[in-house]
Amino acid sequence: MMSKKKVLVWIVFASLLAISILTKIVSPKIIEQWYSQGSFGILNKLTHASENLALEFYLGRIEEVFFGPISMLASGLAFLLISFAYLKKSSGKVFGVAVFLYLLITKFEILFFPPYGDSASGPFVEAIWLLRNNFDYGALAHQPNFVLGGPKVYLISIYPTFEALLLKFITYKPLFISINHLIVFAWAAMVIVYFRKILLKVCDENIALLMSFLLLAYPLFQSQAEQINMEMPMLLFAVLSMYFLSNKRIFLAAVFAMLAALVKGVGVAICLAALVMNCFLFLIENNKKQRIEIFFSNLLLASFVAIMVYYAKLILSEQGSVSLVGYFQGWTEMKRLAVPYLYAIACFLFLGKFLIDKFQKIPGAFIAFLKEHYVALTMFAAAGGWFVVFINSAGQMCRYRLLLLPFIFFCSFVAAQVLVKWTRVLMVGLFVLIILCFINAYGVFYTPHPISIHSALERSLEYRNDQKVQLRIAKEIEEKFSEFTIGAQFTIAQVLALPELGYVHKKLDVMIYEFPCTYGIRVFKGVSELDLRKTLWVGFEMNLPPQMASLKGYPVSPNDFIVAKIIFGNRQATLFIGGEYIEKIRMFVLQSMRLRKLQEYMLKQHN
Repeated sequence: MMSKKKVLVWIVFASLLAISILTKIVSPKIIEQWYSQGSFGILNKLTHASENLALEFYLGRIEEVFFGPISMLASGLAFLLISFAYLKKSSGKVFGVAVFLYLLITKFEILFFPPYGDSASGPFVEAIWLLRNNFDYGALAHQPNFVLGGPKVYLISIYPTFEALLLKFITYKPLFISINHLIVFAWAAMVIVYFRKILLKVCDENIALLMSFLLLAYPLFQSQAEQINMEMPMLLFAVLSMYFLSNKRIFLAAVFAMLAALVKGVGVAICLAALVMNCFLFLIENNKKQRIEIFFSNLLLASFVAIMVYYAKLILSEQGSVSLVGYFQGWTEMKRLAVPYLYAIACFLFLGKFLIDKFQKIPGAFIAFLKEHYVALTMFAAAGGWFVVFINSAGQMCRYRLLLLPFIFFCSFVAAQVLVKWTRVLMVGLFVLIILCFINAYGVFYTPHPISIHSALERSLEYRNDQKVQLRIAKEIEEKFSEFTIGAQFTIAQVLALPELGYVHKKLDVMIYEFPCTYGIRVFKGVSELDLRKTLWVGFEMNLPPQMASLKGYPVSPNDFIVAKIIFGNRQATLFIGGEYIEKIRMFVLQSMRLRKLQEYMLKQHN
């Protein structure tokens, strides 16, 4: 028979879980009822709207700022409660199953969301090309890269092949999408499991559980646990590498570090971390057999890193350089973030702990200190590898920071331990941070992005409204405008042109504007070649450079005919006929290219 305490735990757990699920199911009906009754006072107060707006705006925005945070907090507290009651001492398998079930129960509504944003227009474009061309990697190597409009996005990444194989064997699109989401849930659960395993080496089970929940609750992790993309498998291999390295299983650590980089090139940061830690181990290790293993593992890692660098510089880009990549090109972007300063403070406090504890500058004592804190050192090295890679890359999208999250959290915890000696204070602080993260799952504490930029919206679950807009665009066009030529910008063009992605169910006549394309989506070459009466344009509001300020409202001009506005929350797109501004931008680009070629010709003549 259960004790009263256990009965109370299950009652509270069931109540919180019921609140979470019912909030998801009932909240749209509540909003619709408020809207039908004309209760704009409460609707506008919740959304901070200054005027009465469409129902779809309130449905999306109130989920972000009110009902969504309530649901996430309730489910998060329910899982935290049951974890403290039953899972503190559980095995990795049991804890992993529990995390997987938490993700499945709290995210059931996204099981049929297709790939979103850069994933749809990046690795999936390469996967679809491979599938359509019988996995001809030699032909892919000779295709233009994505900057030039080609399907060669990663080439040696194993992820597009993985997706291409799934597409080949799972032809029913809803099943393909849902299985992909279940796989991502499993990857995310394993990340939490092995992060907890590392934590248990340096702290008690209570702190390890809370730190694991902090990673799980963080908005970026919540968002990427829903995304069918490369970030979560890369993170899993990175965490596995550091886990095996913390156990001094050198070869396995090297294998998983290379797998992280083979999923996505920036995973080379983990290879660098493993190289550094192996060098440290080689210096301090007395076992001859293990020194030989370390030497050959480092030789393997160094060769692999060299090949990856060669690939990035000379294979991916025909010009011998990679866009946005170069020495310290990333510092301009990185210095705006909090994480480099947080990492610097954590390093200072971690090394300062040696001076506080030893109060001497004897190399032997310092080495002894590092050996004593070897597990922490591996995590500092992993975080350091991320900064080494990204200080040289200006392309620092939000999702790229997922690779840093567990390691910077660990480093910050080590720094907090130096400053705060009381475990209960640390636990309370972690609990407060977890609560704030669950509340912020939809980005309620973030400054809203006025423009729909996919990579920026992936920082939290706020991306969902943007994806719902894309799904509604696809449905509207397929049902009402399938006989039209559809002009669309880069990502939405892939979404509408590639049925394999799961947004549309039949082939549409899609035309891309603002970007080249060489793999079956035709490119906009001027309005003179179009029947404008049978051409429907899809446009998202964009930030234009100052020299184009006269095209306010681009891509829609005042002379265009607006067919429909697709709205959900504060995300919207416009379907329109005309394309006046799109033609002006095309002419502006052509003139700029001609001017650049003329300048190059004159320079050659001068030289």
